Amino acid sequence: MSLRDYLHEKAEESRHNETIGYLIIIIGSIFFVGGTIETVVVSENPKWFLFIPYEITEGISSLVAV
Repeated sequence: MSLRDYLHEKAEESRHNETIGYLIIIIGSIFFVGGTIETVVVSENPKWFLFIPYEITEGISSLVAV
């Protein structure tokens, strides 16, 4: 394998990895927006901290992450 072939192969692999990275970002964004919309539609009255819904109850169990 010559240096030229090796460099062509590495460039092709780099383009492939970049495409996979973009697809992962797009899929993550779709899931994030879909999950946020589903939370808003399903829950009657969510309480929000930034974009994370939470519910504070009377007991100490509300302070413990489940």
